[in-house]
Amino acid sequence: MPTVGALVRDFATQDAVARQLARVADVQFVNSAAALVQVGVEGGVGAVITELSDEAGRSVAPMVVELTARAPSLPIVLYDVLNRPAIDRLQEILVPGLRTEFVLRDVEPLGTTVRRALAGALPPTVAPILIERFVPLAPLSLHVFIAVAALKAPSGRSLEHLAQWSGVARRTLARRLAAASWQPPSVVLQTFRALDAVWLMTVCGRSARRVRELRDLGGPSSVGRLLRRYLGLAPLELRDAGGFAAALDIAQHAIIGNDVNSRRHHSLREPSRVDHG
Repeated sequence: MPTVGALVRDFATQDAVARQLARVADVQFVNSAAALVQVGVEGGVGAVITELSDEAGRSVAPMVVELTARAPSLPIVLYDVLNRPAIDRLQEILVPGLRTEFVLRDVEPLGTTVRRALAGALPPTVAPILIERFVPLAPLSLHVFIAVAALKAPSGRSLEHLAQWSGVARRTLARRLAAASWQPPSVVLQTFRALDAVWLMTVCGRSARRVRELRDLGGPSSVGRLLRRYLGLAPLELRDAGGFAAALDIAQHAIIGNDVNSRRHHSLREPSRVDHG
């Protein structure tokens, strides 16, 4: 059975991790960020799991940077609760293109993600760009939902799951979005899925067919339908239209409406191409 390293601070959460991974992997718990780096680099583990804070309550961002530099192919699974304070910490940690996934503790199964990590099936993530762009534009009451949608939209999770995980009833969520002059929650979710597909194609160099396989999007024309419906673009038009940066602007306009420039928190440059094999 493969081994994963884990930095989890309290015994109850360690117990939960060990139970969920009993048939997936052996878990090697460590008591510090430095020890997790050592295990990740030298310990022969197939993946690592960490909360957002280290043993002293500080952000694990420096540890993630070091792990990424020293063991760039090692998958990193973040396992924690997600609330408004945690969003800021998450933004310190996540980097566009990083092979990682955030698992919401207490509501989302850990074993499925760890299996995918051990199989090398965690594609690079666009979530930090979506969080950075869209969370500041939303009212505070919607921050957790927007962050959850950015993290989980690519996985195909249902709107019911996302609403539940963000702690808001679906009808309440729809009312809050309407009050903020945003599109309905289903449009936000599907537009984020479309942006994930664009990211994988334009920045990571994946074909539409590979994106369909990675994201389990259905039939041969599913990626094209998703992009045309929510971004007004066909896959072959992406490069001439301006790539991912242009799609991001189109998505913001589609979700929030007019006056894109004045409502934008700040502009993001076109990300550099990432080679993830």
